[in-house]
Formats: sequence, C-alpha cells, structure tokens
Amino acid sequence: MNTPVDHPLVRSLMKRKAMVGKAPQARGFVAVCDAAHYAGAGVDGVIFGPSGDGFHGSDEYVEVESVVETAKVIAASVIDWCGIR
Repeated sequence: MNTPVDHPLVRSLMKRKAMVGKAPQARGFVAVCDAAHYAGAGVDGVIFGPSGDGFHGSDEYVEVESVVETAKVIAASVIDWCGIR
C-alpha cells in the first residue's frame, strides 16, 4: 500500500497531530496489516496509532497519554473527513 502524503486523510491526520502540539511524521515501513486488504481493493489506508515499544513482544506497551492524544486526533480527522463543522 502506498497512500500519498498529500491524500486528504493523511493531511488531516498530520494537521490534527500538529494541533495537539506534536510534530507529525509521515514515513513508510515494511509490514503486513489489515490495511493491505483494503489497499488490494483500491481503498487508501493510513496506519496511525499511539506511541509505544516492544511491538509483538512479551513487553509490548503503549503510553496512556499517547492513547488519549491519538483518540483526539482520529476523532478530529473523522470530523474533517465527514465534513461536519
């Protein structure tokens, strides 16, 4: 999957992330996730979530403050995407 960084959803997530005082970063990585199924059907996707470490290991975790921040960013982006004011 290769969603362009100028895609409206990506732009919204980056704008909203900046609004909570965090420097947004758009970067790619090699992995498999459910978004690949949507990409295969022609639906653009974005992988976005909270900060943490130890992914898929016995000590995997996310930072609670980051979970709250991520929820706010996603909610604001949904409002942008749906055109609700």
